[in-house]
Order: sequence, then structure tokens, then C-alpha cells
Amino acid sequence: MTRAVLPRRARTTFLGDALCDPPMLAGHGDHDFRPVFAPLRDLLSQSDLVVANLETPLSPDGRDLTHEKWRFNSPRSYAEALRWAGVGFVTTANNHCLDRGTAGIAATVRVLDETGLPHVGTFADPAAAERPAIADAGGFRIGILSYTYGTNAFSNREYLRPEDAWMVDLLQEQELSEPLARAWFENPDSTDGRAYAAMERGRWPENLSLPPYERIEPFEARRARLVADAARVRAAGPDFVALGMHAGGQYNPEATARTKETAAFALAHGVDFVAGNHEHVVHGGDFSRLREGKLATYCLGDLASATGLWVGIPDRETPPLAVFTVAWHVDLERAPDGAARVAGSSFSVLVRRKGSAPGRIAVHPAAQLWRSLPAGAEKDGLAAGIRAAAAAFAGRPVDSVDDEYELKELP
Repeated sequence: MTRAVLPRRARTTFLGDALCDPPMLAGHGDHDFRPVFAPLRDLLSQSDLVVANLETPLSPDGRDLTHEKWRFNSPRSYAEALRWAGVGFVTTANNHCLDRGTAGIAATVRVLDETGLPHVGTFADPAAAERPAIADAGGFRIGILSYTYGTNAFSNREYLRPEDAWMVDLLQEQELSEPLARAWFENPDSTDGRAYAAMERGRWPENLSLPPYERIEPFEARRARLVADAARVRAAGPDFVALGMHAGGQYNPEATARTKETAAFALAHGVDFVAGNHEHVVHGGDFSRLREGKLATYCLGDLASATGLWVGIPDRETPPLAVFTVAWHVDLERAPDGAARVAGSSFSVLVRRKGSAPGRIAVHPAAQLWRSLPAGAEKDGLAAGIRAAAAAFAGRPVDSVDDEYELKELP
């Protein structure tokens, strides 16, 4: 009998948040989003598996699309464009997943299934929520989980009923999940608001000063679910388990302590790779256990968004690094005994740039775009931004503009 030859090397690439905010939707009125991702096709073709976080519900029929600022809904062509560009899997648990309620989750699942884009994180039926998600990366099997800190419930008022809790994989309960907390948020001087504040001073007093997306909510049951999910996926026999972690705040200069603690918890409970997102800016990670094959990143940045578009200098209203994002690569290899291990990890800096009309954008490999620009202030500014984004992610000074940067173990 001929023994099957196992693959020796492969690459998995993780991308950040793929949003489709109102300016993007208006700018791509023809609903053809391929130009957004076209500059990435060559880069993504070099990976055996590309995973992105889809941060928008999808409409099966093109109705009820995004119109409120933070209540997304995008046409199916957005998912089709991601797949066309080379994305082979999407995570869907994030703070916008309930922007169109539970019906929006069902619609999104339907569109992704019809598009042929595998997914995990939100579910249309309980059986799917219990089924391990395993993706192929050039012959290596990658188990994938997707969990979010919350669902914008404080603003969209879409609270899951207890019997629907399986629809979204949550790191903790939804924002202001307790009625007293909602009363305090709406009127801290009300009787219920004062009662809540008194209770919270003895539990998590920091919650009284934090924005809703950085609060600590009851989390024990949800963390138990994460541990059980990781064990269930691990039992399916993958080579590695990855977690898409949607956590943190908005534009913080570095990852929050809660984000770092959540990533460490995941690594300690069955997860090998943590791909962090949500903060809108590039943060680094924990690469101290690279040789063990245990890696955590805190935020890869926004893959697609109209925020802070690059026009020579970043938009003054957003931090400079908000226009940059990272494609994080994990290289895998098979030992002679058949065991899979991490051969190394690296990343490519990407940048979002304005297109030919308002709201139209394109995401470029940043070094490639830099080389194409004529000498001048725009080119110099882009080089400085690339170096800053690379340093923020690598956790060390970077003085070059490269297509790819190697990650190293940090003390």
C-alpha cells in the first residue's frame, strides 16, 4: 500500500475587520466591491488559507442596506468580493453582528452559505453552533472559533433572549445586559441608576467610568462556553486552533488590559493562535511563545473602512495608524514524524487609500504602494506611517519599508 504524502509547508493569513460603513456603501453604488480588495489579490494568493473578520450583516436581496451611522447591513456582493480577492473563511462574531437583529444573523448565514464562504461565530440554528469549524490550509487542518466582547446592544437595543443565547459566541454578556445597568446608563441619577452604581462599586467599579465597549459584564458562563468550544474543536483533530477575538475599545494607543488578559486566557485553554480585532488601530501581541506555536495578536486594524483614508497625510480626526492594517502570516510545517508545528510568523503592512470618487476605497500592500509613488511628501509620509505601523505590531523599532516583516519572540 502506498502511504499518503503529507504536506510539508503551508501559510495561513489572518486579516482585520472588513467593515462596509455608509461612505463605502455610497461610494460603491454599483455594489461592486472588487476594486476595494483588488490590490491584495497577489498577496493573498500566496497563502493557503486567508481568514478575515466580516464586520457587517449581509442582505440576501439588497434591501434594508446601511443607512444609520453604526447599524450596518451590506449587499451580498461584499462577501463575493472578499471571496474573489482570496479570503477563504470569515469570522462573524463582532459588535455589529446584531445590527439587523436575529433575522440579520439568519440572513448573513444564508448569504455566506450561498456564496460558498465558510464562517463561524454567529449561527442560524443550534446544531451549527455545536459543530466544530475546521478549515483546510494547504493540507493542514485549522479549527476556527470566533468570539466577541459584545454586540452594540447599548445602542441598537438588540438583546438576545435567553433561549437564543447560542446565536452569538460572546466573551461576556451583552453590553448593559442587566436592567439596572441600562437604567444607570440612561439616567445615573434615577433610583435604579443609583442602586446600580452602589452595587457596581463593590464589584467592578471601573465600569462606572468606562465606555460600554470596554466594560466588564458577567462573563463566567460565556468563558465556560469558550473553553468547551475549544475542547470540542480540539477533539475534531485539527493541527491548530485559532480564535478570532473581537475585544478592546476604540482607538486606544495600546491594547487594553482586558484584551491582553482575554488573549492569555484563550491560549491557556486550548487555542493556539489569537487573531485580535476591533480597536481600529494596529496593536501588537504576545509572541513570547512563538517556538511553542502559541501566538496572540491584539488588533490587526481595519481591513476595509472609510475611516481616516490615506491622502498623503491621515485624516486629522483619527489617529495616524487608523489607516493601516496588518496581514498576519503564520507559516506551518510538518515534521518527519507527521507532527505539525509553527515554522515562523511574519506580517505585511496594508494601507487604505481613497479611490476615484467619494467613499470609494482600495486596500493596498503598503510597501508596494510606496514604491509606486513619485518622490515627495506623500511618499515620505507613507513611509513614516508604514514604519510606525510595523513597529506597533512587531513591538520593536522598525527603520525600513519592507513587503514583509518577521516576527520574533519577545522577552
